[in-house]
Amino acid sequence: MEGQAAFPERMDDSSIDFRILAEDAPVMLWLTNLTGETIFSNSIYKTFIGREKLEMLGGKAWFDSLHIEDQKKCLSMFEEAFQTHKSFEMEYRLKRHDGQYRYILDHGEPYVSAEGKFAGFIGSSAGITERKESENDLKNSHKELIQYNREMGLINELNSYLQVCRGLPETYPVVSHYLEQIFPDWSG
Repeated sequence: MEGQAAFPERMDDSSIDFRILAEDAPVMLWLTNLTGETIFSNSIYKTFIGREKLEMLGGKAWFDSLHIEDQKKCLSMFEEAFQTHKSFEMEYRLKRHDGQYRYILDHGEPYVSAEGKFAGFIGSSAGITERKESENDLKNSHKELIQYNREMGLINELNSYLQVCRGLPETYPVVSHYLEQIFPDWSG
């Protein structure tokens, strides 16, 4: 196509600037040292947390930004990964630069130094708030559907009983019984 740069079908490692790739990747990327402090984070990560906070707290900005209810679980998983040098995956809520908490799916992999020794973790963090909200909406819809089906079944039962009732004295207890089941807060 005219006006577009032609790219070779395959690029070799020497032609790729991995720093640019990491910095401009569309997910949060991070790298820790042996003590668990973040020593690299890409621009998406810095924008999410807030550059000022990163400058102020340094490698501990991640922990400080965790939702208080998620801190213990995440710290435990993180420490276990450092002890075992095994990959990990965890979900948590992280405070964005504007103060809103967002759901994050974090994946970390151990990396080794040039000498072949464990050097920390490299990882990615992806926002999953919309997915979590959709899952919650689906669960709520499912609960509502179950309740609706239950109520419709009770109404069908009520209808069957009412068809054989011969008068009000028989009808009233049947209706009262089913109304209490369909409308538990009703008192009549």
